[in-house]
Amino acid sequence: MGRAGQVRGRALEVAVSFDHATGVGHVAGHAGHYADALAKGRQVVLIVIETTGAVHPDAVGMLYAWHAETRAEGCIDRTVYGTSRTATTSFFTHHLRLISLAAVIGAALPVAIWAKSRKSHLLSGAPLAGLLPVVM
Repeated sequence: MGRAGQVRGRALEVAVSFDHATGVGHVAGHAGHYADALAKGRQVVLIVIETTGAVHPDAVGMLYAWHAETRAEGCIDRTVYGTSRTATTSFFTHHLRLISLAAVIGAALPVAIWAKSRKSHLLSGAPLAGLLPVVM
């Protein structure tokens, strides 16, 4: 492994495309999700989050360090906080809540979509006569 999780390139003797069934083959490199940010010299930090919204302790520590930086003299925090009187103005709390929320929604949304499609499928064969009100 290289620095910060980077994997060094290696010459592959296998020139065939990757086969999921056998696990043999090669996947050609391509610009990934963070290519634009990296090309602009931005720092990219990957955070490990459970689908329950639990955040890895290292990520919590990193957020707290960034929180401390926003409190330093001369630092400008451009975070857009909520306008409700109950909304936090803490960098740490605000971002930790949003990160956890994103993980929970990301895990729950596919389940909700599946449940809706399953419900539609089950109701498609149901007779409507028993469901509709009788008008006289």
